Amino acid sequence: MTNPLTEEPMVVKVGSYGLNLMMRFDVGDASDLPVFPRLLYTMDQGDYSVLTWFVRKRITSFYGVSGMSMTMDEASGATPSRWQQIAEQSETSAFAEVTNFGAGWGWEAPDLGDEFRAPLVSPVRTLFMSGTLDFNTPPYQAEEVRWGMANSYHIVVGHAGHEQIMYHPEAQKAIIRFLKGEDVSEVTVSYPPLEFIPVTGKPKLRNSHPSVDD
Repeated sequence: MTNPLTEEPMVVKVGSYGLNLMMRFDVGDASDLPVFPRLLYTMDQGDYSVLTWFVRKRITSFYGVSGMSMTMDEASGATPSRWQQIAEQSETSAFAEVTNFGAGWGWEAPDLGDEFRAPLVSPVRTLFMSGTLDFNTPPYQAEEVRWGMANSYHIVVGHAGHEQIMYHPEAQKAIIRFLKGEDVSEVTVSYPPLEFIPVTGKPKLRNSHPSVDD
């Protein structure tokens, strides 16, 4: 493939960590999740065409980090009990520690402390949005924050990953209604259920994916 910095051809070697990292990036993207079984099956069969598509999609992510994301994550920190939970779960997680990619790099962002992580209490009118397939900001986290937000709404978009939540037409209409001061407590939004792409053969048009299109 082409080096995004030099535009010269290059060979990319993907090991177990790199594969986990790419899958971690896209497991919350409901448009890519349906092709995961085919990705793993074709790799097991010695066919790396689907993997190549994912590498091309994410290759620029490996040439740097987002300063905003790193600063937010480092400053937000975690309580000792949460760090213990993270350490315990990383031993059995299929993604190991790649979910906390970059943690401990010495990024100069001071931990804001437990007061920053304490429950937020505010009368400000607030709209929360989450997706049932979103592993970054799942619905239960929004509900935890809403505990202290008496004047809030929470729209859960069915079958939506982190990347799809606000792109649903009805979700966009609900956002506009909320900004106009309207009540959106009865809004229900959902995408169709996911259809996983078969591990072999040509997929149907309705559940195709660019990584397997001719």
